[in-house]
Amino acid sequence: MTSPRICVIVPTRERADTLAFTLQTCTRQEYANLEILVCDNCSQDNTADVVASIADQRIRYANPGRRLSMADNWEYAISQIDADYVSILGDDDGLLPNAIDDLARLAEKHDYPILTWSKVEYCWPSYVDPRLRNFTSVPLGNKLVSVKSSLALKHIYKFLLGYRNGPCIYNSLVSMKCVEQVLDRDGKLFQSACPDVYSSLALASVTDKYLFSTRPFSVNGASAHSGGTSHVRPDISSQASDLFQKESASGTEDFSRVRGSVHAAVVDTLAKFSVLAKTATPAVDYGKAFKKILQDMNGMPEIAADNRGMLERLADRHGVRRVFEAAYLKLQNETGQASRRSKVDTANVLSADNLIAWGDRFDIADVAAAALFAGKILGSYAPPAKLNRYSLAGRVFTRIAQRLDGSAYYLGM
Repeated sequence: MTSPRICVIVPTRERADTLAFTLQTCTRQEYANLEILVCDNCSQDNTADVVASIADQRIRYANPGRRLSMADNWEYAISQIDADYVSILGDDDGLLPNAIDDLARLAEKHDYPILTWSKVEYCWPSYVDPRLRNFTSVPLGNKLVSVKSSLALKHIYKFLLGYRNGPCIYNSLVSMKCVEQVLDRDGKLFQSACPDVYSSLALASVTDKYLFSTRPFSVNGASAHSGGTSHVRPDISSQASDLFQKESASGTEDFSRVRGSVHAAVVDTLAKFSVLAKTATPAVDYGKAFKKILQDMNGMPEIAADNRGMLERLADRHGVRRVFEAAYLKLQNETGQASRRSKVDTANVLSADNLIAWGDRFDIADVAAAALFAGKILGSYAPPAKLNRYSLAGRVFTRIAQRLDGSAYYLGM
């Protein structure tokens, strides 16, 4: 049987310093039927030179020739490939050793169009919050979970399930047949400023089921370049977020303009998908959405105050002003108390679920080293003998509970 053709797309823009290490994790893969497509969004640094310096015939370089939004660059990258499966990997992320071989075997064994998984979390030494630099978190689970896509979509809209636990194309393995279904129906795969979130919704809407592994196959990196991190931590650094807002935010007052909250970006994407996708969608639970948004701003009273007027108007628009006021009052009452992000425990912690390690104690200084470290901790992959099934009552995968105050927020989990 011929091994499936797999393409790992690495979209990038002026991040040559982290891209080089991301590509190290890709070229370490021994899988032969692999293409690594670096889609350079018209970078002005030495990105092209970094790619050209790597002697691996599986690497291909593409450049649209003009500056695009992040979503349009991802769309352009998808149009450039010919593969059976595709995965999008961030330019500060990484693949674990033998990940592609392991995923190809899973794809051949199980009749699922999409495989996704828990991620190792790694904060680069350049991370915006100095307290979490070189932080590494390795999930230790090894379950396979069969997920009904319509149930996952419903739960994402109700904020019972994170979009990263849906069939998101980012750090997942997706059949190109699913991608083509979305393109045939909607014309585009990525139609919001957060293409990873949008893809989770779009792909859930064209599949019956997908497979989730609590054992990780990739590293989710967070560096000084990370636009998402900057967007949810404008109290520390807003440079990447400013650029993201300039190029991606709409001209109208909507959730895309709310800073300091990852859930605001998710709500904006849910609303856009409901309008743009040519399919029926669940209703957004706006009451829960505003509670989540304000919870994200716990410990950032100035950011909450800056956003208050706009959030009030949005709450009025969606008929949940009383819910918003109660949540905002709760946030104010918590101001001055110990924030969930007010301290960082620098101890290495091992639990049944997770290993937390600080990279400077294990010679970790980049995502390639973090991937090797996680690979050694996890060992060779042995797929579990049975599948679990996802239900709200008995969820066996939700985000891995961190043993570090605030880490879930910082890492965008």
